[in-house]
Amino acid sequence: MVYYMIRHNNSIFNIGSSIPCLFDLDASKVIEAVRSTGVTITLPMRHYAHYLCSNTKNIGTWQNSNAVYGFVGGTAASHKFNWKNPIDTDGAFRLTPVGAGTFTNNANGMKGASASAMNTFVNRNTLVNGDTHFSNYTTVDDPTGDAAMGVINVALAFNLIQRVNGLRNVQLPGSTLNVGNIYPALSVTKGYHIATISSNSLSYFYKGVPQIASSANNVTLENFSGNIYVVGRNDLSSTTLGSLKTYGYFSIGSGFTDTQSIQQSQIVKNAQTILNRA
Repeated sequence: MVYYMIRHNNSIFNIGSSIPCLFDLDASKVIEAVRSTGVTITLPMRHYAHYLCSNTKNIGTWQNSNAVYGFVGGTAASHKFNWKNPIDTDGAFRLTPVGAGTFTNNANGMKGASASAMNTFVNRNTLVNGDTHFSNYTTVDDPTGDAAMGVINVALAFNLIQRVNGLRNVQLPGSTLNVGNIYPALSVTKGYHIATISSNSLSYFYKGVPQIASSANNVTLENFSGNIYVVGRNDLSSTTLGSLKTYGYFSIGSGFTDTQSIQQSQIVKNAQTILNRA
């Protein structure tokens, strides 16, 4: 066998072997989980997993995430894993479809369906009020009004809502208030979105740029129990709200600093470029 060596970020990879010699340990677990579903692993898939895991660790956002869904492999089976613990169980926060819609899984990630979403099994009550983030990367846009992720109990939301040619409504629980902001319209939503809260200060970044709220809607903080959905939203009192966009990445966890949000945005964009879906 002929072995070829490449260098990336001061790590040397042997692409003639099954796993690069300095491959990130968590990336290795992800790749092996994806391989176990029958997917043929390619060099870009390995590079993508290593790049995401190693670089988010470098800036501390990997450590701040309870769940990371990187969507590599192009199939429903390979896309279900939580990269923080890629085991096929609810307790490991693997994705499970809710609703009767048909999801589409391909090289661009996961495309949603009406009245359907993916249950992460991350409960809203397991996250700390005033120290939370949501993020997602939209690879293929759709003009339908939707929610990218979240859970809502009547008027109390915990979500990131996105609409093309409409307003952006982001709401996360602060230390003492449910803090919600409405942001100006974006003509498209393709790219990376981060909503993060520190105490009662809510920030929303799109493609690494902080967005300025056009109005706010803050109400008394009330806690409620409910699993967070992605590729849609968990409406506890009604039907599931699905999203027709295609997503290449989600994360849920503790809050990011502004610097981390900007760095994370660049890392996730670069990673999507590796798979030709930026």
